[in-house]
Amino acid sequence: MKYVLILWLCINEPTITAHGTCETLVLDDKPLNSLVECRYTAELLWEDIKYDGRIFMSSFCAQKV
Repeated sequence: MKYVLILWLCINEPTITAHGTCETLVLDDKPLNSLVECRYTAELLWEDIKYDGRIFMSSFCAQKV
C-alpha cells in the first residue's frame, strides 16, 4: 500500500486576513510506503517549522488507491 501525506498549515499573524491564514497541502509526488513512514515524514516536517512559533500544523496520512 502507498500513502500520501496531507498537511494543514496555519499561521498566527494579525496582519493576514482570516481567509488567508491556512493552506492545505497534499504531498503525493512521492507516495510513502507505510503508515509509519508517513507519520515519520510529518514529524520531520514539524521539526523543521515548529520553531517559528507562529505556524501550526495538522497532518493526516491517507492510503492511496
